[in-house]
Amino acid sequence: MKLIRYGIILRRISISDIEMVRNARNSVRHLMNYKAYITPEMQLNWFHSINNSSNFYYIIQAGEGDIGLIHEKNASIHAGELLDNSEGGIFLFREEYHNHPAAVLAALILIEKGFYLFGDRQSVIHIQRDNEKAIRFNEKLGYQLLKGEETNVHQKYILTKENFIKKTSRLRKAALRLSRSDNTLTCIMDKNDYLSSFGMEIEKINNEAGFYFSDYKDGARICQSSIPLD
Repeated sequence: MKLIRYGIILRRISISDIEMVRNARNSVRHLMNYKAYITPEMQLNWFHSINNSSNFYYIIQAGEGDIGLIHEKNASIHAGELLDNSEGGIFLFREEYHNHPAAVLAALILIEKGFYLFGDRQSVIHIQRDNEKAIRFNEKLGYQLLKGEETNVHQKYILTKENFIKKTSRLRKAALRLSRSDNTLTCIMDKNDYLSSFGMEIEKINNEAGFYFSDYKDGARICQSSIPLD
């Protein structure tokens, strides 16, 4: 599965990616909620636990390189259904990527996918209270601290579609201009996505939200949608 927009690609994680992700994750574990060292066996077990239609983990591909991982986990498999324990997150593989525009663009794509292709009503993330950089990053996207979370170490932030549009309309228009892209979000399902039930489950979610796949090439299927900016 690939999501393509703003000149970058979000590529669904595969087993061939997990060692790269493990090494990158261990190098920044002091910044993570889970700070223990991750072994290859632990990483493989983790991959098998998230390789399904309720968890969406994507490699962020910018230009010729892979710069990070972005995810939405514990997501609903029904369009518009809200799960309180669903959440998203992002981490970049090296410090020099922290100011890379693709990090913001990847977050925009994942949120747009949820609100428009999947019919989500809101997005939920958790941020460490002292992670000021992550807080500023997500507040610019429209996330707001949930009432009652002020004293928690790991705080919950909520994003509604209305606040997302309000906060990011100008940003998304600028991103389209700078990337010389049209206002299309493209989702491509590779033939390997249909080896399990994953491919058909994703098509069902899109169908419930009013978007449909068609045959593409080499056994893949494609869905393209124009995304509202205002």
